[in-house]
Amino acid sequence: MIAAPDDTKSQLQLATLYSQTNQHDKAIQTYTKLLETDTDNLAYQDGIVSSLRAAGKNKQALDFVLDYIQTEPENGVHYARIANLYEIDGNETAAIANYNKATELGYENIQTYLRLARLNFFNMDIDATENALKKASLFTTSDSTREELERKLLYLYRFNGNLEQKIQEAKEVGTENFAMQKLIAENLHKNGELEKAVESYYKAHDMTANANEKSIISGELLKLYVDLGRIDSVIEPYERQVHLQVDSKTYTVTADRITPVFIALYFWKQHVIL
Repeated sequence: MIAAPDDTKSQLQLATLYSQTNQHDKAIQTYTKLLETDTDNLAYQDGIVSSLRAAGKNKQALDFVLDYIQTEPENGVHYARIANLYEIDGNETAAIANYNKATELGYENIQTYLRLARLNFFNMDIDATENALKKASLFTTSDSTREELERKLLYLYRFNGNLEQKIQEAKEVGTENFAMQKLIAENLHKNGELEKAVESYYKAHDMTANANEKSIISGELLKLYVDLGRIDSVIEPYERQVHLQVDSKTYTVTADRITPVFIALYFWKQHVIL
């Protein structure tokens, strides 16, 4: 039998080992001892709840969190924790209510809002789903994550049948995002309004810092230039070899190195200058 070490770090490692080897009662005992030394430690609290759940002691897990809510009713983390328990048990109404309470008390993060978005969507509360997705986007510094959330909003609007209305509202108040602008450009292209599509794609290009998204936009612009019959004016200079000055060194770009991104970038520069 392994004796629990005295130092906190070793005890935490031991509690984790107990959990990983399905010795949940020992994990509960070890986390409880740790919590006695630091009653506000969220990791220890989470460890106890997770171990109780893993041991099939669901009521004890719920009672444990409820005790914390009674002791610290203004601490949002406890409401988020009990919301997660309700969500696992399929009590969606209680989960939503407690996630909302958590955010009201200042416990706000992208994961909490994404859970709210998912639960509200399953309950067909479209307005609440929209609000949760918008709030989630405020808690990320990742451009790709933010743009994925923007796409989720478009899917939601399309599902609800009010996509055009939402895009128009965003245009009127100046809150268009990359996903909206890209969709506008795609629709203009499909409808044969090529010049307007070009303008919209440029706007979309300026709304994202994501290199992959910019590359996609550049490819769409190249297709438009072909449709507009303006591709020759771009290819011809590079067929004669264009010299670019980069870091005081001269590079020769031949026709076989021309890419959609390269061509679209040329047009973009011309567009900005004009």
